[in-house]
Amino acid sequence: MLLRISSFLAVFGLLVPSFAYANGECPSGSVVRANGVAQHALLIGIDDYNLDEIPDLGGAVRDSERMYDLLTSSRGYNFPKQNVCRLTDENASYANVVAAVSDWLVPRVSAGDEVVIYFAGHGSQLRERADSDEPDGLDETLVLYDSTRDNRQLTDDKFNALLKQVHNKSQNITVILDSCNSATATRGANNTARARLWTREFEDDEPVGDLAVYENYVPESLPGIVVLSAAGDSTAALETNGYGIFTDALIEVLSKSESITYDQAEPLVRRSLKSRTSQVPYFQGSLERQVFDARKTGRTDAWFVTGANIAVVEVSGPFLAGAGIGAQFRIYDKDASVSDTQDPGKAKATIEISRGSVSQGTGTIVAGGDDAEIEVGDFAFLARVSTTFRKLTVRFRLESEDAASGLSSDRVAAFRQAIDRDDEANRLIDVEDGAAEFEVAQNADGDAIIIDSNGAVRNEISAGSSGEASTIASLLWLHARQKALISLRGEGGGSFSDDQTLRVTLVPAPLDRDRGECPAKVATDAGWTSSGPNKQYIVPKCDGFRIRVELDEDAPVPLHVGGIILSTDGSMFGFPQDGIGPLVGVGQSHTFASTFIAQPPLNVVDHILIFGTQEDNKVRWDLLTETAATRSASRGSSQSALFMALDDYLALEKSRGGYVEDSAWTMSTVPLKVVSSTN
Repeated sequence: MLLRISSFLAVFGLLVPSFAYANGECPSGSVVRANGVAQHALLIGIDDYNLDEIPDLGGAVRDSERMYDLLTSSRGYNFPKQNVCRLTDENASYANVVAAVSDWLVPRVSAGDEVVIYFAGHGSQLRERADSDEPDGLDETLVLYDSTRDNRQLTDDKFNALLKQVHNKSQNITVILDSCNSATATRGANNTARARLWTREFEDDEPVGDLAVYENYVPESLPGIVVLSAAGDSTAALETNGYGIFTDALIEVLSKSESITYDQAEPLVRRSLKSRTSQVPYFQGSLERQVFDARKTGRTDAWFVTGANIAVVEVSGPFLAGAGIGAQFRIYDKDASVSDTQDPGKAKATIEISRGSVSQGTGTIVAGGDDAEIEVGDFAFLARVSTTFRKLTVRFRLESEDAASGLSSDRVAAFRQAIDRDDEANRLIDVEDGAAEFEVAQNADGDAIIIDSNGAVRNEISAGSSGEASTIASLLWLHARQKALISLRGEGGGSFSDDQTLRVTLVPAPLDRDRGECPAKVATDAGWTSSGPNKQYIVPKCDGFRIRVELDEDAPVPLHVGGIILSTDGSMFGFPQDGIGPLVGVGQSHTFASTFIAQPPLNVVDHILIFGTQEDNKVRWDLLTETAATRSASRGSSQSALFMALDDYLALEKSRGGYVEDSAWTMSTVPLKVVSSTN
């Protein structure tokens, strides 16, 4: 859904999963201040709606609780709990939400204070009842606990008026909204994940329509405000397995940085989302500001050692997506600094979970543990997600569900058999009968299609083509490999920072000859759009480009650089293809010689991953796009521990020989969208 503020559109978010709060109202005590400044927050999450026709959610309340922990924890942003109002489920009625802003928040805010407003729940639309100031004649709304078809929905105009009351007191406002931007985001019974949108029709049976996207929204009437929204660009804000994907990505990023700006956080959140969904978030407003005023003292994603003996370590902590069997945790001393806990070289040991869930686990030591004794109270940080989280879940749409787009039982059986027979696909894909990340169906011509969680068609395979089933298995394997690669995170410690240490730009390159449907042409950036290094590039189809990498002048050592291009159709290209990437000096740059061509699919976001590793931890990044069998031939003394740890990770193998990242490394991600040629 889109939220309009003033005369502009702002993407706004939905509510997330369930978790009953002990107090569902706003504290009545006096404001707690430090050095004359206070931090305030209003957190709203709704799972259970009063109106039966509004579908309940399964993760909104839990996500609002996790946001509360991030803001108030002593190892988080230190918001005083006395300054935080939480409204969930029946307490998040229209009257209570309006009163929480006008009667509780506004009187407590003073100039210079920090204010956070978070909403997780459904969004929808209402017909405007007066002269419309909207192009489509519709008000976008937040759906509250007691909302009905025509009443008690919080319209964009009303929300704007409430924000303006706060803005009159302080401009340091952050609005976080986790919801859909398009009424076509949900697909009925065949949804692969739950979209946070109340899809409805109006009294005249005219369905809710698609909404425009204003990617660079900065409300003129509210300077200084920051709006973080879960989805735009006709993508859906999704929740799955009891958590909202956008909120989870945001918490993951913000819990690991001692001091970060919204501008620095944006690419990290995008990358985290990309590994799980194709939804595209938007960060808008004064992004140069420090996140939540950066009053942060440590990581809030910490688990802790609760028991340890010679071989077995028990750990537990808050809800953590990605935890579970096969996950790896690094153990750090209880007195370790934030930067220490991001440096694999300073870990006491690495454990792999053999029994556990998203909040606790028991694991065995797979590396380290010899020189430092693991003690109760030591930190445990997730280094590699669980085996289940690394796999791609897929379902097959059946004729019995949808006669037009469903597959015959014989066809489904052939597809399943092809996956079972393909060792690579079988290892990385879980076929589900219920919700899944990808879905295989057919189009009107009977061609098999692979659909992602937002309903976008990633691949089409002609009906009756030779090897149709094996092609489906191979394409799904490629998508699974992309999920694993995008899930990677550098571990820079105090030395490197993802999306900052390596600054990546695209530079125009000539095409010296015809390449398929793309004619030879001179280098040009006509029609290109980007706001700088590591930012999204929009490039016209058939333009040539090269990739330039600059190592920050504050980096302590030179780094070897290499990369992988990931396309939304599953295709991948690792470079350089002739060995280890070049060593780039501190403050220096390197432009890769390969010329790449902007090719379809059009109007979707592809990603370029660029990696930097130290001299003693080289990696053949091109090999990580290959099969496990191909990589296996390269395992050995010529490859670093980092390469072999990543090989294990991608193959879903248990660590063979205790391979873990043993030195700090980093990566940057550049989103790339190819559009129709302007020539």
